[in-house]
Amino acid sequence: MQGVTGPLPSATARGKALRREISALGVAASCEAVDLWAASRDCSAGALLWTKARVVPHPPDVVAWPEDVDQVAAVVRLAAQREVPVVPMGGGTGSAGGSIPLRGGIVLDTQRLTRPLEIDLPAGSVQVGAGLSGNRLEELLAHAGATLGHFPASLPGATVGGWLATRSAGLLSARHGSIADMVLSLEAVNGAGEILRTLEGPSGGPDLAQLLLGNEGTLAIFTSARLRIWRRPRGRWVRGVRFPSLRDGLGCVRDLLRAGLRPAIAQLHDPLDTLLAGADPLRVPQPLRWLVEGAQAEALRLSLRAPLLLNRLVDALPAASLLVLAFDGESEEYAAHEGEVALAICDRARGENLGPAAGERSLQSMHRA
Repeated sequence: MQGVTGPLPSATARGKALRREISALGVAASCEAVDLWAASRDCSAGALLWTKARVVPHPPDVVAWPEDVDQVAAVVRLAAQREVPVVPMGGGTGSAGGSIPLRGGIVLDTQRLTRPLEIDLPAGSVQVGAGLSGNRLEELLAHAGATLGHFPASLPGATVGGWLATRSAGLLSARHGSIADMVLSLEAVNGAGEILRTLEGPSGGPDLAQLLLGNEGTLAIFTSARLRIWRRPRGRWVRGVRFPSLRDGLGCVRDLLRAGLRPAIAQLHDPLDTLLAGADPLRVPQPLRWLVEGAQAEALRLSLRAPLLLNRLVDALPAASLLVLAFDGESEEYAAHEGEVALAICDRARGENLGPAAGERSLQSMHRA
């Protein structure tokens, strides 16, 4: 168990009993210490500090790994009968502590819900299991010349089910919307262990899919979804544009959208994010440059242990804001044409074109933490 050498959680009597009952359903389950530890944390600030301190304050009683919707339903029905809490978990990349089992119970790990991918290029859709990771989904779609167009910061480790549970937004949301805008139909299991399937297309009455999306595991556990996909773009134009203030940058984004432009990416950083993204030139006074470089190298540690120090550092710096702009198209020429129109609007809003390197550098830094 990498990085943890302190006391590990021990199996409880309830955990052992639940493991036996879940296993009897044909579902893999464990109450081994290493599995309980892995299922007790996500990427929230508190969980990261627990890991650093080598403590496990909220272990589950048991971890279950269902492989299809029927197994999910069986585990949830058992939990309801035993009045045991169930916490669904995907890739564990959440930053709000939503998958931490505060009251023990069953952590239902969804990462084995990886049904065979069904790509329908003419219809522009894909049927995907909730346990598939974002990176793997994009790899499979790329082989078919398609993309989901959903690139949140959690892409390397997050699952499709996690995106649905949190109504995830991503890097290309300016063009394609959030994950909620990509959903054509859903399959999920509610708290009574009933399987819910929404219909594709318009229907009368409340939209069940929109009700379930973003429920964070409180209403249902997602098991699969049919999502809208797009043809993979052949050209991309990227620039970083520096504004004197966040207000100037925000005004420019409004102007771009009012002009009818549809950027693939329109990511506006506040001064702190601009600093950590390493946008050049930062025009940092020479006496402060060593401090800036240190903050860039230790951003995660400082944000957890000394947030006030980062805030004071930003107060001492110019209030610059970086706008990362990108346009996608059927060709490099098409994307570049829209980009040049956008740059003219940025120029009128006091934006300084930093070139493609500043934009690319910011995008590459997004997944580092």
